[in-house]
Amino acid sequence: MGHTIPPKRDIIYGRLSDLTRFGKALREPHRSRFLALISSVYHDISAIVYANSLDDDEMIVYAMLLERSKGASLEGKERILRCLAILLSEESTTPD
Repeated sequence: MGHTIPPKRDIIYGRLSDLTRFGKALREPHRSRFLALISSVYHDISAIVYANSLDDDEMIVYAMLLERSKGASLEGKERILRCLAILLSEESTTPD
């Protein structure tokens, strides 16, 4: 018998479900902010699946940052770009 590999979309939905359960344990106002970030990722699941990255959690964080940058001011966008730059530089400097 062969092994069934779950679709990447189902894996990401599972991770988002885990994050939602974690978010519900937080106190306000952090709970509502965190849950709003998680719900914003659902719009980008198809892009995450298409990109087919090896690190799904990282792609979820990128989708959260992307959603935050849409309504941010210029200063907020600069902070988000710095966060992305740090994440990308950390990836390139970590040894395998």
